[in-house]
Amino acid sequence: MKGILLRVGIDSGTGGHHGPIYLDEGKFEYIPIPDDMYNPIRNDNETYELTEGKKLGRLFSEYFPEGAKISKKHIHFDPEFESGSYTYGDNTQKVHSFVHNKPSEKDLHEGDLLVFYAGLQPRINDNFLDNNLKKLYIIGYFTVRRVALRNGSEWKVKSGEELSGNLNEEGDPIEFSYNAHIKIKGQISGVLSEKMKKDMKKPLVIIQGYESGSYLFPNKDIDRPIQISDDGNSDLMPSKIAHDLGIEKRYIRMSTPRLVVRDHIGKLKEMLGISG
Repeated sequence: MKGILLRVGIDSGTGGHHGPIYLDEGKFEYIPIPDDMYNPIRNDNETYELTEGKKLGRLFSEYFPEGAKISKKHIHFDPEFESGSYTYGDNTQKVHSFVHNKPSEKDLHEGDLLVFYAGLQPRINDNFLDNNLKKLYIIGYFTVRRVALRNGSEWKVKSGEELSGNLNEEGDPIEFSYNAHIKIKGQISGVLSEKMKKDMKKPLVIIQGYESGSYLFPNKDIDRPIQISDDGNSDLMPSKIAHDLGIEKRYIRMSTPRLVVRDHIGKLKEMLGISG
């Protein structure tokens, strides 16, 4: 068993803002990144000014300054935590952090943990506190149910349960219908640019979590997101946490996935409130 820590959600580098956290209560909102690729030709209503967060029930745009351009942008909702779905998709170079061309001990398998962390900024009532107070927090995780790879139009399950064989209208597995990379085919109208065409042809990996073992915090064991950045430097993981998880590079500002190997998985499970 292994774990992968993966940075997700809007931040100063992707979107220009942060999700909120109310420190006194431990409540927060996971705000996904904008869809900068397909935004010009999307025809759906999944924009920041029309979409409510699942945790606090407020429009995402309420956490941005009035008139912020991002409010009208469409959202790339990935990972998604829809009941019965729980998927994360990737067609960037990070694909090779989950599935390698040759079998590798670093491949993600059924039963492994995919752990998500995000940058959150403290907020009191309707006001964000100083931007320097933002920190990185684990906001949830998947217990991996299956890992599937799409090359061209062919899907192959690399680990876990086989797919049912039922397809949606676009010809993709119905199990992945809520994932942003799959939904996009039904959310666009107009002419695809060459860049968009190339994007759709890239290999795509989708990791799906077990419903009974996948959470966007809180759950019965964890009542708030877990801070994993240093009090003095929000881009660094505290030395003790890095040591416990066997992570050598403490700099976690970037989106490079961090591997937690078998020898350290017990500490990760302890952090997440997972018994056994």
